[in-house]
Amino acid sequence: MVYYEDIRRFVLIREKEGVPMRKRLSLLLVLFLGGIVIMTGCRENKNSRQWIENKVSAVSRVYPTEDLFDLFKEFPEGFEIRSVEQYKENGKSYSNRIKLIGDPSVKKISGKLTKVLKESDPYRETTLMESDVTYTEDKLNFLNPDVSNEILNYNGFLFQKLSLNKDVLANLKLKSKAYSWETGDVDISYYITDSVINEYLHEDTNQEVALWIDFNRDALIGYQFGFAVSFKGAKSDYTETIVSQKINEGALKNAE
Repeated sequence: MVYYEDIRRFVLIREKEGVPMRKRLSLLLVLFLGGIVIMTGCRENKNSRQWIENKVSAVSRVYPTEDLFDLFKEFPEGFEIRSVEQYKENGKSYSNRIKLIGDPSVKKISGKLTKVLKESDPYRETTLMESDVTYTEDKLNFLNPDVSNEILNYNGFLFQKLSLNKDVLANLKLKSKAYSWETGDVDISYYITDSVINEYLHEDTNQEVALWIDFNRDALIGYQFGFAVSFKGAKSDYTETIVSQKINEGALKNAE
């Protein structure tokens, strides 16, 4: 890599050798531009599909995890699961939201379900139903007896059934990709037709679905593991987020 002192020393030597000013400037320009090329070549192409997929393929730590209690093995310090399903019915927009906390001290997974009606004003919502939720080894249990699988259209999470890893992602049709130099976040999206996804979202068998994966800077540098995976179908949008509770202070310090 070329530094300022190297360029300055080069100019002084050429001057002592009696090289004409015009030629010295030409040589200096070549040297300067060459340094830029070298520096640019050494910089990672963080907006490339390969670089982004190498990062986001870490979702394979979770996809699939059939039994949620196995997440304690992956994240012994605890974790949080959030899911949001958005859909329309009879011209109205609804949202089903689940938030679960995995407490490692008692090996318990529990949280809350909220079903809301989304008003025409995007900042207004009406809560239609709430329920505390606990997870056993085979299903989610809703303490509110009015909650049923028929109302929610599912029981559990898509990551319990779906496999995502580097090989799977590499074979999908790319939709978009982006790395933010301002925030350090990445996201990538694909087109996918998958029987597991379509059955879970109640889509037609051959329906193509958009798949998004988002990782923020904290996850990329190992400060805190966490990501969001979203699916947009013809009938509904669904997002599930898994975040570890452990904070790696050393990773954050090294990244600054």
